Amino acid sequence: MYKVKKDSAWCVDPSIGKVCYSKKEIKGLRCLLVEPFNVRTLSGGDTSGTHRLEGMGTGFISEICRLDLADEIIAVKDEDAYKTARDLARIEGVFGGVTSGANVWAAIERVKILRKGKTIVTVVCDSGLKYLHGDLYV
Repeated sequence: MYKVKKDSAWCVDPSIGKVCYSKKEIKGLRCLLVEPFNVRTLSGGDTSGTHRLEGMGTGFISEICRLDLADEIIAVKDEDAYKTARDLARIEGVFGGVTSGANVWAAIERVKILRKGKTIVTVVCDSGLKYLHGDLYV
């Protein structure tokens, strides 16, 4: 079993709770879920809007979603996810999709408010290949 200091490690979970299962093995892990700014299903907010974050914000909570494992839910605007995905490809050479941009954006925002010595982990959960014909990499 891994142990971390209380509140010292954060996991930005792109998969509505699946990665947060690690809380059982990693004591002290805190989990941050990501949802679209305009469709706040996970946090119980307004779901009447539209968004361009494919793969998240479907307007319903699936059976496998473990909201009880989430310590926080952060809403990401489309433009922030798109810009971060493009920056990941252009600056870091990480070719991910829009949801990866959302996850990394949320991790970066969390870093800005955490104290020194904290660790944040996220996942680039898809490649950018399926976005080549859309507006992400135009």
